[in-house]
Amino acid sequence: MSDEWFIKYEKNMADDYIGKKMEDYRRGVTAGSYRRKLTPSGARPGTWSVKFPPRRVFVTGGSAGVGLAVVKALSNAGCTVSFCGIDAAQGNSVAQSTGSQFVCVDSDQKSVRAALDRVIAARHGIDVVVNCVPELAELMASVMATYYRGLSIEPDLSGRFINIATSSAQANDVRSVTLAIAASMSDCPVTVNAITSIGSDEEMAAFAVFLCSPVAGFLSIRPE
Repeated sequence: MSDEWFIKYEKNMADDYIGKKMEDYRRGVTAGSYRRKLTPSGARPGTWSVKFPPRRVFVTGGSAGVGLAVVKALSNAGCTVSFCGIDAAQGNSVAQSTGSQFVCVDSDQKSVRAALDRVIAARHGIDVVVNCVPELAELMASVMATYYRGLSIEPDLSGRFINIATSSAQANDVRSVTLAIAASMSDCPVTVNAITSIGSDEEMAAFAVFLCSPVAGFLSIRPE
């Protein structure tokens, strides 16, 4: 057989191969297609998911920094998020981008208390307070304790009070205040926790989301 015959034969084979692959592509079939390996629970490897019930959340200082990261993270988790701040323009921008509710406040505690009372009335309750302004911790805890005291709630749906230190200089004070808050709220169906290890805003927000989840219902600071 001549070289010309072999060349023609190889060309026809190549044309057939390309034609078959084009047909497979049009039919949605790709070479090496395979069923993705799943974990025993049916999840993709490297992922972890938790059933997250709808929660009504109030975040202080939610316009920037850690507070902003918390607003974004809990909004993405499907929570109904309200937050307060003193910068109206920034707060309204965050609310629009996250689908949350912004309440503009003055820097005094009376204004913040009125904002939280309005949110509780409008949302028909509150499930979670994430405090990112250490000076407001005791005020937030007092309002939440008043709301929760006497309510009967299933353990996995208990309230959450999370106090966050936004700098390492605040860590000791936040830890001490949160311990006192835990003692004052010991008769309420609320877990009380502090985040005092300083990471990135997103890391601290992710930890806050975990503390809000049902799987963290047993985690709470225990007063001495």
